[in-house]
Amino acid sequence: MVIGPNDITTVSNQISIVWNKIQDRDFYTGCGKEDCHWCNFVRENNLAVALHEIEEEPGEQD
Repeated sequence: MVIGPNDITTVSNQISIVWNKIQDRDFYTGCGKEDCHWCNFVRENNLAVALHEIEEEPGEQD
């Protein structure tokens, strides 16, 4: 694998963006879907993360 200057710039930018989000406490809230791996992990481990509620599409029935 060859790592070039563009790769270093990309990763540096990603680190900066993530660091700023951590400092701002801007965390991913999840999608709330029943089959979502992340949302199920949060629910099963009782983590303090806000999950979005799923809104049914018009005309969708269970």
